[in-house]
Amino acid sequence: FAKGDPYNLSATARHYVAGLLEHVTEFTLVTNQWINSYKRMVPGYEAPAYISWGRRNRSSLIRIPMYRVGKENATRVELRSPDPGCNPYLSFACMLASGLDGMDQKIPLRDPVEDNIFHMDDKTRKRFKIKELPNSLENAIENKESHPEIAVALATLVAHQQTQRSAQIVRRGERAVRRGEQRERSGGDGGEPGRNSLPRVQRGFDPQRQGVV
Repeated sequence: FAKGDPYNLSATARHYVAGLLEHVTEFTLVTNQWINSYKRMVPGYEAPAYISWGRRNRSSLIRIPMYRVGKENATRVELRSPDPGCNPYLSFACMLASGLDGMDQKIPLRDPVEDNIFHMDDKTRKRFKIKELPNSLENAIENKESHPEIAVALATLVAHQQTQRSAQIVRRGERAVRRGEQRERSGGDGGEPGRNSLPRVQRGFDPQRQGVV
């Protein structure tokens, strides 16, 4: 807490938030490890889809909620992207490592965004330097692989297993979809899908039971 700052953030807190913004695409694979994690992270809904911060802006990735009078020391940082199905221990390790890197490197915090990002066009988002979060598990894997720095927050083996298992989930999901499409094409009379084809696809693949850390 810093009374003189418009958002009541100390210099340390500003660097911490900057670290989160800098590394969020790298650790999204850990905080959002399921295929279904990305179905909520689409523009126009409550979950964030863009990398920004603000106070009252619910389209931002990070919010700094207003404190109550007399509770100034309760000023907090809200990272809104993690999925409820994530491993909290690995997720907090990544978040802390990213924030601490921002503090160590004294990464400057970009300007806040208080306008609704979902209503902005590409040109406006580019002017504000607003980038997108990974919008699928495949993209999250690619981001993590191209930025290995976040591995310092995790044991090397755990980080490797996380990537391998997430890739397995993607492959299993693709196979399930292909099997479902094949059943529909070879369905009942007149080319209509078989009676059990769609329910079998729905029951045939449950990512929550595929065993990610």
